[in-house]
Amino acid sequence: MLLFVLYSLNEIFQSIRSYYKKPNVHNYNDKNNKPTPLGTKTEYFHKYSSLTNHYMKKLITGYMHSKPELANQKWCATEKIHGGNFAWLIYLDENYNIKIDYCKRSGVIPEGDKTFTHDKIVEKYKNRIITLAVRLMDDERFEAKTVQIFGEIFGGWYLGETADGHKHLNKKIAYNDKVDFAGFDIRVTGDKFNGYLNKLDTFVLFDLYRIYRVKVLATGTFDELYKNLNPIFKSDVFRDFNMPINEKLYNEKDIYINPYIAEGIVLTPINTTYINGHRVAIKWKNKKFTENDSNYVPKPKNNSDNDKYSYHVKTLGQYINNNRFDAVKSKLSEKQLKNKMAVVGLIVSDAIDDLKNNYEEMDICPSEVLTFLKFENKDIKKIKALACTEYATKIYDWINQC
Repeated sequence: MLLFVLYSLNEIFQSIRSYYKKPNVHNYNDKNNKPTPLGTKTEYFHKYSSLTNHYMKKLITGYMHSKPELANQKWCATEKIHGGNFAWLIYLDENYNIKIDYCKRSGVIPEGDKTFTHDKIVEKYKNRIITLAVRLMDDERFEAKTVQIFGEIFGGWYLGETADGHKHLNKKIAYNDKVDFAGFDIRVTGDKFNGYLNKLDTFVLFDLYRIYRVKVLATGTFDELYKNLNPIFKSDVFRDFNMPINEKLYNEKDIYINPYIAEGIVLTPINTTYINGHRVAIKWKNKKFTENDSNYVPKPKNNSDNDKYSYHVKTLGQYINNNRFDAVKSKLSEKQLKNKMAVVGLIVSDAIDDLKNNYEEMDICPSEVLTFLKFENKDIKKIKALACTEYATKIYDWINQC
């Protein structure tokens, strides 16, 4: 967690100095000092920017061509936490009171919804989160109207044990027997600044306000990180929560048995970079957590089936696995999870998006792939309908095991 290992002392000092001074808190009862609140609650929310898969070489090469400076600037590698995307949304209501909402990836979590067991992290971090947000709202560099603090809600399981009053977020990585939160990004909407803070400022703020955050593994150019890092490594998050180590399991060489194997790595330019409105950030999962069982499309077989959709429906079977189910499930409430057919549709849609991205990455394409890339929406809908029928039973079994 020590930043001085990864950044120069001067960089850290300047960042801390800019945030550590006590802010001059606005008097929102003074009509001459009132910032303008935004509109409805749904207008405050920003969905977290999606991450590019590391194997999408053409897209990443396109990033480098669009922004040549990306190749030489400093990037940050952080541990990817296995859990559910969670955000704190802090804003001013119409009466200029500080308000806070809790969000999943797709939007604000309805009041009373306990699916995400976020009541435990709210109890632990709420005051610190609000203090951090007010600090940014008061900062003349931003004049922030809303602050959204993104991270992962995780834990609730440690080698078969779950603390009283907690629910597990996953049973694949031994983090902590209690649910906790790991911050990784801060987004500000303001009169002078609109977007994500750079990584150094983000991590300094998390540390100053004692908010747990993702671990920084290394910094360097993209090529340096990609060449020298391995997405298969042991997560030491459990040490931060003083959980007792199981030496035998920790040293287990089979990554599918070892519960300490991390999900992977996230690579992000330290200085926030956008290309065509999309924020550059790359996820590099290891094979234990991949959401497709192969990056290759099977060679078509000669048979009597001339259905132009069947090849792609069969190929989707590689993408519809337990890891994808876990990823989709982490974004749903208990009520949504009970609508099994809707869950099937979400998983298949997610798989189709991945399939399309992988098809676009192929240098040598079978004729079926070229046909897919020319499909209209009606064709994609037909593939989705067929795939939902084909894989519904398998997905229902996963839902029933929850």
